[in-house]
Amino acid sequence: GVDVDAATGRMQKLRELVARKLEALPASSGPARPREDVERLSERVREMIQDATAKGERLSAAGERTSRAAESLLRSLETETREMEGLVARLLPVSEQLAEGSPGPADPSGAGPANGGLRLLGESDLMPDFPEEPGTMPEAGGETR
Repeated sequence: GVDVDAATGRMQKLRELVARKLEALPASSGPARPREDVERLSERVREMIQDATAKGERLSAAGERTSRAAESLLRSLETETREMEGLVARLLPVSEQLAEGSPGPADPSGAGPANGGLRLLGESDLMPDFPEEPGTMPEAGGETR
């Protein structure tokens, strides 16, 4: 008996001492710390996602601008190609009228003059009896009206 009652009393005193020490501790700061870390990391992940989304949108817009510029360049090149083909078609008969033995751009061997098939026009290339008055045309005989 007496030993049991003494041991029970000592246990009671120890329980009261531990309870007072636990009550003296500040409010539970342990679990709040990981929660703050999770919130901070979640916010940072959200910011990173927003930044990546904005960068993706900028890259998409730049890609669209580049695509439009490339399409415009392609259209310009196609137009200029058609114009060059028309110019070649208009100049081709002139190159066929070059002097005999002087290869022109119509030469199938491709061995045209060193300047790419172009030549300097001379007096013989001008229209005969070209009128000096504007608005008058030479007749078939070379006379003016």
